[in-house]
Amino acid sequence: MVPSEIIADTGYGNLNQIKEIEETSGTNCIIPIQKLISKKQYKANGIEFIYDGQNDQYTCSNNKKLRLHQANKKYRNNVYNDYKCDDCGNCPLRNKCTK
Repeated sequence: MVPSEIIADTGYGNLNQIKEIEETSGTNCIIPIQKLISKKQYKANGIEFIYDGQNDQYTCSNNKKLRLHQANKKYRNNVYNDYKCDDCGNCPLRNKCTK
């Protein structure tokens, strides 16, 4: 028996899977999507990341380098490259920049 409705938390908020479930089974999914910080919100907080394609790294507003930590990282049915900074512990922008 296929349920008429699914209710879950943000941990299950995968748009591709929700769409597939709703289209193939007719089940209504009530699942909030995790909010990501947008580029506009970063800029409002005085934060900008500039990509350097030649060195495959980003530079943040505090002039720190974020280097490729892990390529093709899989997380919740998404694949992305993970960039990290080695020296952001004392950064004055850290609370506005990261969780």
